[in-house]
Amino acid sequence: MKSITDILLTQLGQQARRGSTLRDRLAAAVPAPLGESLLHARTDGSVLVVTLDSPGAATRVRFCQRALLSACRPEMAVTSVKIKVAPRTAEHHTRPAGAAARPPRPRLSAASSKHIESVANAVEHDRLRRALRRLASRTRD
Repeated sequence: MKSITDILLTQLGQQARRGSTLRDRLAAAVPAPLGESLLHARTDGSVLVVTLDSPGAATRVRFCQRALLSACRPEMAVTSVKIKVAPRTAEHHTRPAGAAARPPRPRLSAASSKHIESVANAVEHDRLRRALRRLASRTRD
């Protein structure tokens, strides 16, 4: 006799395989760069829920809804598409060895810095004056 844990794990594994198969089928139905952005796909009743890794990819996939619906099997009875955006997890954002964490901040020339500082001195609004002075402090070395 199987335990409840074994039954739940079996069902969870089957559900994951179905989701992976559906994701692969949908990724093949859209243009190549969009297929790589597709993170997850599932059905929720008659709604196909597709999760993408960026808002730009989600916008482009909205134009491919007809292709997504036709890629679903007939027994799924999917009638609409819901698109979600979820950023990739840390394992997807690996940087090559030796890559800088951030690009260097742009710097101003001395003349530009002096000009911004003079504008900051003429401004009466405190927050704007502080922001301009922070900007003026970003001079080239």
